Amino acid sequence: MYDRVLVRFADDERTTPAIEHALRLALGHDATVYALDHARRTGSRVVRIDDEAINSVLTTTRESGMPTVLERVGDVSGDLPRDLPVRTLLTDCVNTYDIDLVVIPIYGRRSIGEYVFGSEIKRILSTATTPVLTVRSDDMLSETYPYDSVLVLVDKSTDVGVPVRWGAKIASRYDATLHLVSIVNEAVLGDGTWSNEIADRLKAESYWTVDKAEAVAVRAGVDDIVTTVEFGSTVTEIRSYAADRNIDLTVLGTNGRLGFDANLPGSLGERIVRTAPTPILILPDTITEADSPDVLDESAR
Repeated sequence: MYDRVLVRFADDERTTPAIEHALRLALGHDATVYALDHARRTGSRVVRIDDEAINSVLTTTRESGMPTVLERVGDVSGDLPRDLPVRTLLTDCVNTYDIDLVVIPIYGRRSIGEYVFGSEIKRILSTATTPVLTVRSDDMLSETYPYDSVLVLVDKSTDVGVPVRWGAKIASRYDATLHLVSIVNEAVLGDGTWSNEIADRLKAESYWTVDKAEAVAVRAGVDDIVTTVEFGSTVTEIRSYAADRNIDLTVLGTNGRLGFDANLPGSLGERIVRTAPTPILILPDTITEADSPDVLDESAR
């Protein structure tokens, strides 16, 4: 499923959960790992990390593992311009090394109990053309790999087939439970007869959407499927559902209302990424059904 993984590295212990997740995932897929070591003062570089170095990182302490390994692995990039933003360097790396997955740490200042979603990360997600896995750095994050439970947010405004097929592929590979969840936002309903009619229509559409998603997952060969329609705030319900059911990974498609617009603050997708208690696999809207993995490939199990 993944042959080449790129992880964004910084000499900051808050990036360690993302780095460890990327390395464990790469070992599980027998994938090549590249690390983008971005430092504007000393110059950026890309290094290829072999299995020996990966095992070294995973068996050393969080505070000393990664910088030590980067000192003795090969620099494959040559000189990178110091003044380029990290999103540009990531895009160049994706194209140069034919990356299938980018892993990004999410961290920042505390503000009213939540992490601030940095503008740089937002721009990365709004311009991504390959799947991006975000991993938060705080204690609220559930860190479980291999995955036992995978959640796909099923939204009628998105192409259901793409995120469901990716979620099904992951669930199939790890023999995990696949949760297909649609959420009716009650805040938009209001009161009155016309509101009841809208509520009934939205509920019917949500149940139809999860039924359609379940059919896609069944055709993909997934046996353990849970379908749910929840009512309330999308961000709150995703966070609560993931925490209550010990979800290990959440999958989001970004076409429709879940997109990441670099020019608009507070997008729905952004709020899910910075608050959900799981790593988030984000599938850019450039990914189509034709790009979805072959779920029925038994050799991948």
